[in-house]
Amino acid sequence: MKNERCLPMNVIVTHELCAYREAIAGTIRALRPAVMVWSVTVSDLDRALLDHAPRLVICSHLTELVRTQAPSWVLLYPDGADRAEISILGAYELLPQVALDRLLDVVDRAA
Repeated sequence: MKNERCLPMNVIVTHELCAYREAIAGTIRALRPAVMVWSVTVSDLDRALLDHAPRLVICSHLTELVRTQAPSWVLLYPDGADRAEISILGAYELLPQVALDRLLDVVDRAA
């Protein structure tokens, strides 16, 4: 049986605003080149989760499938607030004031 940690780190990024989605995905690609990043539309999130089995999902809308099947996830700006809800391997936390450096820290912790 393969150890999951031996598999490459992969992340799905989705946000209803294309510019946010692409900025986050592009930053992860540039600063974490070993991480495979898929940028998908909100409507394609569940399909992408099933197709790519990511270790982390960064999203603006948390679907039931992501909540129950993704090992780690980040919900950006819930209810329009400047914060993120994070679950890393089942450990839940709130992250105030979302910034790209904080998202990169989450990527590193979910690896």
